[in-house]
Amino acid sequence: MKCVVALNVALADREGEVDMIVPNAFNLAHVAEEDRGTHHIRVKSVSLSTLVAELGLRDKNVMLRMDIEGYEYVVLSKNIPAQISLINVEVHPRNYDIKKFARK
Repeated sequence: MKCVVALNVALADREGEVDMIVPNAFNLAHVAEEDRGTHHIRVKSVSLSTLVAELGLRDKNVMLRMDIEGYEYVVLSKNIPAQISLINVEVHPRNYDIKKFARK
C-alpha cells in the first residue's frame, strides 16, 4: 500500500527518547512513564506534530491509526495537528476514563 508508512520510532508526547517495556509476549511492548522493574529499552520518540512535518503532510488530509498499548491518551493529550482529520485508536479502559478520553 502506497499510503501506509511504517516507522521505527515511538509516537509520544515529546521528541527524544522513551523507555519501552519489553514483556515476554513481544507484541505487547509498550511505553512506560515509570520504571516497573521489567526489561526495557530506550527508543527514539517523536510527537504527532513532528511526524506530520517530517513526512511532508502539511497540506494533506491524514487518517491516523494507533494501537500503542495504553499510551494513546498521553500522545493525544498534546496538540493534535490540524491535518489529522480522523483518528482510530484501540482504547484500554483499565488505563483511563473512556469518557474523558472521548472528550479530548
